[in-house]
Amino acid sequence: MNIKTPKKSGLEKPFNQKEKHCVFRPPKLQDGHNIHHLISDCSPLDENSPYCNFLQASFFNQSSILAESKGQAVGFISGMLNPEKPHSLFIWQVAVAPQMRGEGLGYSMLKSLLERENLQLIEVLETTITQNNTPSWKLFKKVDLLYGNHGSVRLFLDKEAHFRGKQETEYLYRIPLKTQL
Repeated sequence: MNIKTPKKSGLEKPFNQKEKHCVFRPPKLQDGHNIHHLISDCSPLDENSPYCNFLQASFFNQSSILAESKGQAVGFISGMLNPEKPHSLFIWQVAVAPQMRGEGLGYSMLKSLLERENLQLIEVLETTITQNNTPSWKLFKKVDLLYGNHGSVRLFLDKEAHFRGKQETEYLYRIPLKTQL
């Protein structure tokens, strides 16, 4: 795998894996439609409205990352800084195009996102995952291992109590990124 920062910008990064070249960058407002289309191809992710994806690409672009290959969106991570926990980054969704799965793209995007200068004060990474979303569990366990394997999992939104049986239970995975001395 070849990941390096080009000289023109500290925010764009190339990704080369098995000849699939991607550039990582913060999303922009005009990326909203392409992000929506990508997420719609990424079951079991919830397909939000295009409006939501435009908001993610504009208001949350500094805590999100887009991967492009040949002008197409092939990966997207939406994140947000929790206003009640300023040193916590919540990852909402990780979308990887079907043709890019199994290449390490999600992991590379997440690592690149966490390396951004504006996120260097982040101490905790949080996400929610349904029990049967094996790719997400694998991704976040790999990130947890990278940071010392100190993560914890707890029930967050219950299928019956919160979703009235219409959506699977979501578990909160909390990964400390910095060790307390």
